[in-house]
Amino acid sequence: MAPVLNIINETCALLALSTRRLSLQRSPASPSWVDDVDVLVRDHGPVFPVAVPWGMALATPWAQEIHETSGTLNSLNSKADVMEFHGMTHTTLSAGGQLGELLLLPQYEGNPASMLFTRSLSGIPGYFHGVAGTGLHNVTLEGSVTSRGAFHRFHFDRAAGQPGLNVMLDPQGLQKSALSDSQLEVKEKEQILEGCSLAQRFDKEAGESLLCFAVSFDVPFTHSATTSQAKLVFDGHPKEVNVRVGLSRTSVAYARRNLKAELAQPLDKVILAAKQRWQDALSTVLVDMTPPARLRHFYTGLYESLLAPHLLSEHDGVYRMPNRKGTRPLQGKGEVTKLGELDTKMPTRTSTDKKDVYNTDFLPDTYRALHPLMNLIQPSMSRAFGDSMLELARHHPEGMISRDPSGTILAGLALQGLIPQSDAFALLNRSLRLAADDRPPVSSVSFIAESVPASMSKALEQARADQCASMLASKMGLGPDAEHFHTQMKRVYQKWDPLQHVFAPQVHARKPRKVSRLTGAAPVPAEGTALQYSFAANFNVDEMVRLHGGRGSFLQALDQFFYQEPGTQGGDLSGNFQGLSLEDEPALHVPYLYGLEGELNRTARLVDTLVKTTLVSSDGPRPSDDHGAQSAWAILSFLGMYPVDPCSGDFILGRPFVSHASLKVPGGELQIRVHNQGEEHMHVEKVSWNSKTLDLSKPVLHGAELAKGGLLEFWMTS
Repeated sequence: MAPVLNIINETCALLALSTRRLSLQRSPASPSWVDDVDVLVRDHGPVFPVAVPWGMALATPWAQEIHETSGTLNSLNSKADVMEFHGMTHTTLSAGGQLGELLLLPQYEGNPASMLFTRSLSGIPGYFHGVAGTGLHNVTLEGSVTSRGAFHRFHFDRAAGQPGLNVMLDPQGLQKSALSDSQLEVKEKEQILEGCSLAQRFDKEAGESLLCFAVSFDVPFTHSATTSQAKLVFDGHPKEVNVRVGLSRTSVAYARRNLKAELAQPLDKVILAAKQRWQDALSTVLVDMTPPARLRHFYTGLYESLLAPHLLSEHDGVYRMPNRKGTRPLQGKGEVTKLGELDTKMPTRTSTDKKDVYNTDFLPDTYRALHPLMNLIQPSMSRAFGDSMLELARHHPEGMISRDPSGTILAGLALQGLIPQSDAFALLNRSLRLAADDRPPVSSVSFIAESVPASMSKALEQARADQCASMLASKMGLGPDAEHFHTQMKRVYQKWDPLQHVFAPQVHARKPRKVSRLTGAAPVPAEGTALQYSFAANFNVDEMVRLHGGRGSFLQALDQFFYQEPGTQGGDLSGNFQGLSLEDEPALHVPYLYGLEGELNRTARLVDTLVKTTLVSSDGPRPSDDHGAQSAWAILSFLGMYPVDPCSGDFILGRPFVSHASLKVPGGELQIRVHNQGEEHMHVEKVSWNSKTLDLSKPVLHGAELAKGGLLEFWMTS
């Protein structure tokens, strides 16, 4: 049988040409934007090669380096010869890539295909092909997905022994998860296996994740099973086994329905449909850029940016409320939910107008760059996600989940007209005034004490959300509310240490504690250093400049940060460039602060260096990408703009790398043309917007103008 990937290439050679704009020409050797994506590019961190945009789950190989002990999912290292293979997993970004919620591991007569041969891996968005085994007992793997389902094909060697499959629900002791409860029923006569996995998470968004499934096989089998594991032996030494998996976050009944509704077609057609979905999603941004490897970096980043949020609801708008209360057993708190208690603790709801409901738990990672990018190029998806946030908040006792990042995103959506302002502000006004987690009651204390983990970074997140709420209230003419949230925002400046020029934890009101490790990751901030967070009050840049001693001192502080500080130390910090950790979110905006102070070309030179040395390598984007956060930074930087304040919708200009780009935006088409583009032409000489020359001392374009469409032109020079 010819490999499915060859069939795709032959069938879809002209797939994109009907939608291609004449001004953006591509080589005949690369006719599809999907072909510019490398789904296996990373050398560490989650990799999800089998997905559709905003689907319910990802069906992807779960592999670890042989020496890996941290329990990270999908650390596909293309430089390794073999990796430890746990099976094809069905998981979701809501699980942080940490839960193997349903694992399918092929085997021969009790010998699992326990090694993944990385040099045999290949894939495109929506399709994966690889070989796993032990050298003597190998299995060829293929897989694709639908919105609520997955299709696997396992090719067995008849000479290697009796083929079978291990089905596992237990995430097997991964560091951030544990199985709470499970059910597994095997129906041999119907050749179906079905059940549910309920797993707990212990990370920053601790909660419970439910995945129900109905799995069908096209060959008969015998089995042995428990409530969390089954071993199947296929009859008659089949050379090929097709496995269809219907998925649901609600119930087995819905999983059964999704199996029948979405997976009736053969694998070839499922792959073609998945590829078409990616083609449609990726073609919202069309770019010309050299060298070709950089174009691959761009579309790989765009692919990563479109994986989340994930689909939570069923076809009829029914969904089950996520449970995030009392689920931190590692800290000695809470009760464990059982499957029999789902209707009480995680009740089903039906969304307004039976709309799709989406969810993600990684808003603290993605609000800075990813959501502003999506608001511009995927407004319908941003609107759907905003509606989902409002929908889930109606039934959540604290309103918003990941409260302060959610507040920033929600206010930004409302300010840009993507969701009703009145609905958004009603939720913000309720949630941001509540006392919960690290947010103290408004009437009791005015600061987050240093006893709260990462108190400094949490205070800055809170201040940003308060400022966004103030901006929205002001736009709506709600003066007292605007003043209230603006006053709340200003309390963060009590944490400013004027001697060290950093935000520091407070021992008590108006007394910051000295920070001993300005470039160390722990224990003060979260995913960043104290020095990085000293530039994190970007919701009020004028005040941040004043705190540093004025414009001159502020620019000197930036120079010190980028060119003189030692590299960051410890913690979750990577992609270092002196004081900057580009692969961690708190400082992603800092290179663009020069431009806000009238020094656009200092931003341009720095971004040029970062893109060429820190952001990408010869093999593709740098390894870490937190659910599209770093990819969004890369995409925007390639385009020559960045949202320094994610709430406002405004973009500061930078150093573009494209020669031409066309973006589908809410009001039409945004064209970007770059004259005299070149590797040594990193400085911006002139910029015009719709033929009107811009003042480069204030190189900011309002998001509302960009969303209408128009022509943005750069003239570059050495």
